[in-house]
Amino acid sequence: MTGVRVWMSGVDRQQSVFWRLRSRVLFVRRWWNWRVRWGYLEFVPRVHIVGIVVGWFVALGAVLPQSELHVYDMEPLAALPIGVLVYALYAGGRLVHEAGHAVAGVSRGLSLERVEFGALRAAADWPDGSLAAAPASARRLVAVSGSAAQFVLGTALLALAANLGPTWSPFVWEIVVLGGLVNVCGLFNLLPVWRSDGEYLFGWAWRVRPAWVGALPGTIAMYLLAFGTAAAQFPHGWTAAMMAQLLKSPSGLAVVAFASALVAWIIDRWVFPHRETAVGNESRA
Repeated sequence: MTGVRVWMSGVDRQQSVFWRLRSRVLFVRRWWNWRVRWGYLEFVPRVHIVGIVVGWFVALGAVLPQSELHVYDMEPLAALPIGVLVYALYAGGRLVHEAGHAVAGVSRGLSLERVEFGALRAAADWPDGSLAAAPASARRLVAVSGSAAQFVLGTALLALAANLGPTWSPFVWEIVVLGGLVNVCGLFNLLPVWRSDGEYLFGWAWRVRPAWVGALPGTIAMYLLAFGTAAAQFPHGWTAAMMAQLLKSPSGLAVVAFASALVAWIIDRWVFPHRETAVGNESRA
């Protein structure tokens, strides 16, 4: 493990929207593209700041009186820690998932380059071709370890909520339960669809064109199961209010399908745009 290192790559500088502006915004440009390396972990701080803000907006939907999802009485600023919790449970699950891949790969002799940790994208990176060239048993272990680690995290969160939840505020209790369920449902990543861990685990994948369509069934089932279970446990909570709004009409179901398709397309086009198959020169898990 090495110390903390902060830098801005040449590619980031060229792609930065601030690159052509005058020197008075130089500091802003550099801050916007700062990349931090801590041991194997690599991340851009700004994307996580944006993620926390998005989490805060999610929490505001449950506390603002003018919102159709208003179920909790809380000051908007007081909802900020809830937003941090929302993002921490979401992002933490992905980080644990990639840590599971990394630990399993290193234990089988693979050389880990880094673990990239973004708001949408998280991946354990190996030298080009090393994962594809590894024995089938090692590839399967790396594949299953990510979802297994995420499942353990989700189970731990649910156990913690079951024991201590009644002593927390209702909103915190609901969010922790929802976070636990989403992480438990990370097992859906083991379905044999293209660009999933299931492709490594089973050695084949359901391939359709466009590729992101293959991820739709698992994505919809995963979140409907997690949110539906949370709504059943908290019938007067934020999750139940949101599910009621989405599922009360065919248009709501269309919104769910469209949102799932949009997320799958974004991940396919911008999160993993050049990801190869397990048979090729794959270097990410």
